[in-house]
Amino acid sequence: MSRMGIFGGSFDPPTQAHYLMARKAVAALKLDLLLLIPAYRAPLKASAPASSVEHRLDMLQLLALSVPEARIDLSEINKGREVSTWETVQQIMSEQGAADYHLIIGGDQAAQFERWENWQQLLSVVNVIWFTRVGYIPSAVLTGKGSEIALDEGGSSRKIRSMIKKGEDVSGLLMPEMLSYIKRKGLYR
Repeated sequence: MSRMGIFGGSFDPPTQAHYLMARKAVAALKLDLLLLIPAYRAPLKASAPASSVEHRLDMLQLLALSVPEARIDLSEINKGREVSTWETVQQIMSEQGAADYHLIIGGDQAAQFERWENWQQLLSVVNVIWFTRVGYIPSAVLTGKGSEIALDEGGSSRKIRSMIKKGEDVSGLLMPEMLSYIKRKGLYR
C-alpha cells in the first residue's frame, strides 16, 4: 500500500520550516507521495493571504522542486473558497483510493486541532503528524492518536512577512530561491 502525506497551508510565503517539515515527513514516514495543498483561504485565519494565488503557487513550486516526492494539489485553490481539511481529505481519498494517509501539520495547528471542522472524523481516517513549535502545546485529543516530530520551526510566515516589511534580514528563514523570488517580485513590502 502506498504511503501518502497531506500537507496544507497558506504558504504565504513557504518558509524554511515548511521545507524542513516536508523533508522530515517524507523521510520519517517513508512517503511515496507528499501532496502540498495551498489553501484558497485557511479556515482558522482571520485574514486572507497577503500575496496573490499566483505568487503563492510560484513560491510553492520552488519548494516542491526541492522535495522529489512532493506534488502540488490545487483542489482548494480551484474551489475558490475556504475549504476544510476534512473536505479536502475526503476528496483526496476518493481520488487516490486505498493508501496509508498521513496529515502533516505544524505546532500552531496542533494546538488548535479541536477547532478544526470534523476533527474526530479526521483522526479516524488519517494519521496526524505534527511538528513541535516553541510556544504551542498540542491539543490533548492528539495525544496517543498521532505522532510528534521534533523541529525548531523557526519563523512563521506571518513573522517573516513582518520582518520583510521592516527591511530585516530573513535569509536564514527562507530557502535562498524563495528569498530571491520575494525580492524580485517585491512581495510583502
